[in-house]
Amino acid sequence: MKNFNQKLEDIETNIINERTNKKLTTDRAEKREIEANKQIVDKWNISTINNEQFNSTLNKTLATFKKINPTNNNYFFVYGDDLSSKEKLKNVVSFYLNEEWVSLGLELSGVSSYIAVYDSLKESKHYKIEEIEEAKELFLNRILEIFKNQN
Repeated sequence: MKNFNQKLEDIETNIINERTNKKLTTDRAEKREIEANKQIVDKWNISTINNEQFNSTLNKTLATFKKINPTNNNYFFVYGDDLSSKEKLKNVVSFYLNEEWVSLGLELSGVSSYIAVYDSLKESKHYKIEEIEEAKELFLNRILEIFKNQN
């Protein structure tokens, strides 16, 4: 019986140690990912969300569309922020015109993070974080295409 109790205690100790080590490893990995993502999110915010020129361009586009077609159209922009800490999609800017839409989104995946331009035709294009200006240009061009196709 003495040998059995010792074996039982050894198993318990091993299981507790394994669980503790897994938790520590997971916590370290999450901390590294958060630090890496913070730099990416900061760059995204500077280039899009907090960029006065970009926001001005979006507002000017919206005002122009409303001036050209003041009735029977639904135009609006949506900013989605911190959609979910567990999801990859961190932030998105979307433009809607009637049933069509185009989105510029930041997808977080640690060092594999990217910026995506999606539209209602289910077409998408991915860009590296360093190519954010190209992604914004495609986003704005797709907005113009949607408007042009509906007029």
